[in-house]
Amino acid sequence: MPPSDQLVDPREPETRPRHGCARGVKGALVQVGRYMPRVPGPIFDLYVSCGVGRAKSGERFVDFVSMPGCAGGEVRRLPLGLLPPRAEGCVRIVVISDTHERHRDVAVPPGDVLLHCGDIFMSSSLTSLRRGRGVLRDFDSWLATTPCRERVVVGGNHDEALARLSGGDQSILSSATLLHDSSITLPAAGL
Repeated sequence: MPPSDQLVDPREPETRPRHGCARGVKGALVQVGRYMPRVPGPIFDLYVSCGVGRAKSGERFVDFVSMPGCAGGEVRRLPLGLLPPRAEGCVRIVVISDTHERHRDVAVPPGDVLLHCGDIFMSSSLTSLRRGRGVLRDFDSWLATTPCRERVVVGGNHDEALARLSGGDQSILSSATLLHDSSITLPAAGL
């Protein structure tokens, strides 16, 4: 992670080494897991706690992208408290993803639109729909507390529970609009 206030090149490739063998084994286990019984919720909760932990980071940072005409058009990593105010005539879109059931550990800056780009769950394909509903209820109550006028959620590859929801169950996410092969107009944000 670059130090605070350092320019960030969003096109820079990820520097973490890729381990093809480990990725292949994990993929095979996931495929096999689809045919096994679901893991009981309390056991999966223990897995999530041990696998991710509960340690919170120190100072919180945001990658601030200003658009040309709205503050210069550069990308900077800033401490959350030093985020500049939204420029007049601009829309602030807060983009997050990969919260993996740790959404309550995420500090969301004020914005016009919060866009969660997937991976709400650690792995919803291995657990029961009942557990998935519980995680979604908690996620929805957290969404309601975020300082953004509009909230949009797009499911990711770990969010099978979203796809397994029937029409009436989708009201679990009442604090956001769930997009799946669709689009929406966001009048409060002027989009």
